[in-house]
Amino acid sequence: MSALTNSICALVCICSQLCARILGSVCMRRGYHLWLAAVVSVTPFLQGLSNPRSIFSNSNNFFNVKFVHCSCGWTFLLLSGFVLLVSLVPTGRPLLCLMHLTRLGITTTLCQCIPYLFQLLEDLTGSCHQPMPPGTLFLPRLETRRTCQEEGHQWQGYHISPQTFTLTLCSLSLAEELSVFVRYLRRGYPAGTALRLVFLLNASLLGFTTCF
Repeated sequence: MSALTNSICALVCICSQLCARILGSVCMRRGYHLWLAAVVSVTPFLQGLSNPRSIFSNSNNFFNVKFVHCSCGWTFLLLSGFVLLVSLVPTGRPLLCLMHLTRLGITTTLCQCIPYLFQLLEDLTGSCHQPMPPGTLFLPRLETRRTCQEEGHQWQGYHISPQTFTLTLCSLSLAEELSVFVRYLRRGYPAGTALRLVFLLNASLLGFTTCF
């Protein structure tokens, strides 16, 4: 049992060391930002190529409901534990730790509130349309989304995907916060198995948010 535990600890140490070097490198950070910007820019033009019958095309699928809709909560929960450990353990200054947690709290608040502004923008810029075989028929008498949808029509306005914004913000937050771990290790601060596991969980979450 002792040999198995030591092997697991060694594996966690190697994996966390490798991930820390990758996420902390300048090339990785710049390349990741450019790649993420390219994905967000190109994805709308590829929607016609997606399979409408696939599970990810359904906004009510399990992964979308449990992961994407709760991504702000998952990000804050895991990142706050990581930030707490890497800021409080080496410095012993609760106020510094509180400052970092406040930054995460502000990011989480924006993550939760901005999508409602997107919905308000769509309501203010939209108009009611009735689908017809040649196209759509504009219905100016229905001035609000609620009355339009109650009669079975479509409300078309300036739409910004809240899921795209949420996942992008979470990905950038994770990438920036996790990049400090390589400097933490180089300075010789204590890094036990628990801290390394928390770091790897956050790195896994970054991978999931990037893939989605």
